[in-house]
This record gives sequence, structure tokens and C-alpha cells, in this order.
Amino acid sequence: MAFDPVTYTGINSFGVPLFSFGTLGRNAITGPGISNWSLSAFKKMKFGETKSLEFRTELFNAFNHAQFIFQSPNSKGFSGTFGQVTQTRGPRLMQLALKLYF
Repeated sequence: MAFDPVTYTGINSFGVPLFSFGTLGRNAITGPGISNWSLSAFKKMKFGETKSLEFRTELFNAFNHAQFIFQSPNSKGFSGTFGQVTQTRGPRLMQLALKLYF
């Protein structure tokens, strides 16, 4: 049976719209949580009374956990990824800095 857009109503024989999530209410689908740790460590060394040097290391997503983006699942019914989570957040980032105070 071919798809006929003229007679297509979008409702199956049980009265539920096709490619929907059944009788669930709005915002009933929740996704995976976020486990994101940011860490920072620094060392400040003084030179004389007024001058100092600060070395800083910062880690964002320090433990590099996979962070899946679940803003909304793919709800386009004719897509091959219907209802799937297909993206992740960024990986671990690290930055180093030197700061001179005078």
C-alpha cells in the first residue's frame, strides 16, 4: 500500500496520532542527567612585597563523562532516528594560565 497524502489523517486505528508518544502528557519524556565537574587549581608565588606570579590550571568536564543532549527526541516520524538521542556535549577541556601581578 502506497502512502497517499490526500487521504492521510495522521491517526491510527486506535485514535492515537501516528509518530507520537501515545497518551503521554506534555513534557513527560525526560532524558539523561548531566554529570559535569569543573575543577581549578592554582599556585601563587610572591616576588618581593608587591609582585607575584600566579599559575592556574582549569579543567571543564574533568572526568570526561559522556553528556548526551536530550533537548527533545527526534519526533519526525519518517526519520530513521525517530525517538533517539543523537548528539553529545563537548569533551573535557583544559586550560593553563600565568598571571603577573605588579
